[in-house]
Order: sequence, then C-alpha cells, then structure tokens
Amino acid sequence: MNSSLTGSLKGHRFNRINGSSTHSLHPIFLSQPILTAKNLMQYFSTSKKNRTTKPTAIEAAAFFAKMKSHFTHVV
Repeated sequence: MNSSLTGSLKGHRFNRINGSSTHSLHPIFLSQPILTAKNLMQYFSTSKKNRTTKPTAIEAAAFFAKMKSHFTHVV
C-alpha cells in the first residue's frame, strides 16, 4: 500500500480488493483504499474535533473531496 496513504489515514483500516477477481482493473487501483460508510464514520469518530458530534454535511463533503484524489475510477 502506498505509504503516503497510510500516513495521511493513520489508524484507519481499509479493505483490499481481492487481486484474483480484479484482473480487468488497472493495476494502480489494487493499491488504493476502499471507502465505505464504516470507514467514513471511523474517520469522523476518531477525529479530534468531532469526538462528541456527528459529522456535518460540509465536513463529509470535505472528506470525500480529500479522498477523491486517491481513486483512479469507480467500480
């Protein structure tokens, strides 16, 4: 996995696509994190400024904008 991704998302676990079932995908996609609702909520629940409050729409939009650059395409 790309060390820059693990550095910016330290402490968050991401599932990896099974390589045997993704032979038609671009190789770079295999190393990208998979964003799920669970991971999104983990991100906000562990964020220092959001420990006691749920994420707002603006905060969620900012998170998705930040993550967008980590994906090559949507499956």
